[in-house]
Amino acid sequence: MSVWVFADSLGSRLAIARKYLRLSQGTVAAFLGTTRQTVAEWELNRNTPRVDHLIGLVNLLRHTPDELMGLEPWSGPTRARKRDVENA
Repeated sequence: MSVWVFADSLGSRLAIARKYLRLSQGTVAAFLGTTRQTVAEWELNRNTPRVDHLIGLVNLLRHTPDELMGLEPWSGPTRARKRDVENA
């Protein structure tokens, strides 16, 4: 069952997916090789991730680039995706 989530920006979708997976901004930053402050700027829509960081976010958060950028409908994170990340 999908739960529809209202997320009107890339930053809000990143924050929702990260928090659902119980990942800190520091953990995401370490995975991507960047800083916690950079991740915070993305989530606040003050900056956008570079392509290489977007690819890492797609792999970590288990969403397509189109879902994260709002080009496809996004139903929010799912338990299956959470399990995938925990087992990665």
